[in-house]
Amino acid sequence: MVRYVPIPRIEYQDADIDLVIENLVFESDNFIPSKVLIDSNSHAEFTSAYTFESEYSNSTTVRINEFRVRARDISFAFRKKTGFFQFEDKGLLDVYVFPNLIDESDM
Repeated sequence: MVRYVPIPRIEYQDADIDLVIENLVFESDNFIPSKVLIDSNSHAEFTSAYTFESEYSNSTTVRINEFRVRARDISFAFRKKTGFFQFEDKGLLDVYVFPNLIDESDM
């Protein structure tokens, strides 16, 4: 069972920005969806006249509901180098993404 998923240091640079992200760790309790719905439909047709023929078709739909992400104390450094508004910032970042609490069937 996977409890922690550490992400290695991320560095990005181009002519406009510099970005560094460190200490990004996902805990399994905080990024696994509450519901996963899998719907699979199969169709098979066999014909055995003088030659044997067959047709197959299958479709699968995967729907993920109530996906949430929480990551805390992510170290970051950001610098915007070009444009009218140039700035830099660094510190710790907390990210929270919670599922939509409105039931779509009520709409």
